[in-house]
Formats: sequence, C-alpha cells, structure tokens
Amino acid sequence: YDDATLGRALSDTARMNGVGDGVLRLTLSRGAGARGLAPPENPSPTVVIAAEAGLPPETPARAIVARTARRDQGSALSRLKTLSYLEGVLARMEARDAGADEALLLNTHGRIADGAASTLFVFLGDRLLTPAAAEGALPGIVRAAAIRALGAVERALAPEDVRAADEAMLANSLGVRALVALDGRPIGSGEEGAWCAKLRAIAHADE
Repeated sequence: YDDATLGRALSDTARMNGVGDGVLRLTLSRGAGARGLAPPENPSPTVVIAAEAGLPPETPARAIVARTARRDQGSALSRLKTLSYLEGVLARMEARDAGADEALLLNTHGRIADGAASTLFVFLGDRLLTPAAAEGALPGIVRAAAIRALGAVERALAPEDVRAADEAMLANSLGVRALVALDGRPIGSGEEGAWCAKLRAIAHADE
C-alpha cells in the first residue's frame, strides 16, 4: 500500500461515514495465518480503517502516577504503536477508578515514560521538556513537531519534576490538554497556561 492508495482509502472512509471533523484510525496487521506466534513466511497484510465523528474536548486533565503497570524502556515495543496495549489499558482503568483522566507510566527505573495514551510535556526551569525516547516514550507525531518547532528538550523526568513544573501538558494526535494536577496536587497555577496554547497550535497546524 503506497501513500496515495492509503490516502484515498482514508478519504473514502470519511466520506462514506459522513465524517467531517472526526477521527480516522488506520490499523495494519500481518493478516491471516496459521495458529501460533511465528509470522507466516509470505504474509498478506490486512488494513482496517475506522471512522468516528467528532473530536474529544481539549479540557484540562488530572492524572495519577500508575502503579498497576510500568513501561519497559529496554523493549523495542516501547518505540512502536501496536495493538499490544495492555499496559495502557491497566493504567487507564487505574486512573478511572481514582477519578482521574490519565495515568503517567513509569519505566523500570521509576522515571516517567509517557501517559497511557499521551505524551507528557512540562515547562520547567525556562525550558519545555519531554521524556526521552530512551526512557520509554513513544516517538509520536506531536512530540516530534514540538521538538522541531518549539525546541522541546528530551530529558529524564521524575514525578517530582512534574509537580514542580510551571505548566504540564498531555498531547497526542487528537489534541492537547493542560495537565493541572498529579495525584491530587495542583501543577503550577492549576490552570491552562501559555505553553499549552503554543503546543496546541503546533499540534493542529497540519489539520
């Protein structure tokens, strides 16, 4: 599947489902094969595109530090967005039970990797910071754009750094939300700040 073919398929799916502003999810699998873990010698990949109208609100969020799951920064899977998502599912369930919107996943060294379904950014010490890929962060699209356009710096971050930040934000391809509290304690002013607006402008620049 080349870019042009996938582009047409995405456009057709949005049109046929009546989706203007909304979400398109493209999933690629290795296709059907015999039972077992080993991939087939001659795979025939399957592409599935799902469409959903509307976008989630970019309202301020509250997070917890997850205790039910950790990200293994040494695993190649930490750099890939796959359907093997149990860590994120467990962390989000823990956040929901705690009355929070998101959970921050620690790596095996106790430092922050990223959110269950988001990338963390903090404004601390006059710099915009984000966990390094070596810490287990998923190298996503918005993260790359913020590093390129806003000069975000990759750095190891601990939960204490988030609590001490002037601002914190959670970002993914669906939007940017101000992170206003962690484990029930406010971050900075406890409200959305200027860096959240800057990051949101970068995230929506190509829409």
